[in-house]
Amino acid sequence: DSMVPVLRDGDFVLTRRAFGVPKVGSLVVVNHPDFGVVVKRVSSARKGSEGEWRLGLKGENNAGVSSQELGEIPASEVRGVVWWKVHRSK
Repeated sequence: DSMVPVLRDGDFVLTRRAFGVPKVGSLVVVNHPDFGVVVKRVSSARKGSEGEWRLGLKGENNAGVSSQELGEIPASEVRGVVWWKVHRSK
């Protein structure tokens, strides 16, 4: 529920390939090493010590995993940038 109200459990997202580093504020689908495939918002982007881009991620509210628990991930773990959201029927 960490992405409510933007996304709810059961919603679908259409993504496009990320060319370069996703912008801060973008919704992305990432392969997180601890939490699997998740949709989160990019909260920060910085170059690491070896020149690779690292992204900070966050949810839309305080439910679920915190930004601190998510930590930074390599930008190479981004599977796509959310292009369209399809909300499930109620």
